[in-house]
Amino acid sequence: MPIDSIFGVPMWPLDGVWNAQSAAQHVTPLRGLGVAMYSGNGGDLTVDPIQAVAESWDRKAAVVTADHLRAAGIPFDFLDYGDGSTWAPGCTGKHNQTACLQADMDHFVPLIMGRLQHP
Repeated sequence: MPIDSIFGVPMWPLDGVWNAQSAAQHVTPLRGLGVAMYSGNGGDLTVDPIQAVAESWDRKAAVVTADHLRAAGIPFDFLDYGDGSTWAPGCTGKHNQTACLQADMDHFVPLIMGRLQHP
């Protein structure tokens, strides 16, 4: 994570602002909204290593968020598709790939439509 991350530095001992402000840890406002998270693990680090590391950090934040949502009793969907090999053909666990994004949307749009039809 870059030092100018929106919630500060997410690593100890500089993580005070991150812990105080991070939406991943303060989930109560999400109650009743319908939360869906999609993350891969970055897959092969030798293929687009910067994106692989970024996806790995995204996954860690999603896991923390899922833990806090679960503890607060807030329902959510979390699809952790690892290296993407079982998620979609051509997905290698990185969100910057059309195959991964398309599979995410193929899952997410019906969730939204179901919510709109049955609020």
